[in-house]
Amino acid sequence: MVIHMAGCLRCTNYKANLGCTVCSQRAVRNTKAPMSTIMRWFKRAQNEVREFLATFTEENKAVAGGDDRRAA
Repeated sequence: MVIHMAGCLRCTNYKANLGCTVCSQRAVRNTKAPMSTIMRWFKRAQNEVREFLATFTEENKAVAGGDDRRAA
């Protein structure tokens, strides 16, 4: 969510010099969106992460032949 709000993928030298923590705090603090919209963005970002992790886990199981020994 913050990657989209702060524009991390097109980071400038100025924002990079601030550091990711400060930049992300400013992006959230300075947004003009209502809290309901921010929460909707957050839930959408959570779903994106869950979908990615599910895909990533399935790919690892396929590569390992269904036996994920690193989980132990």
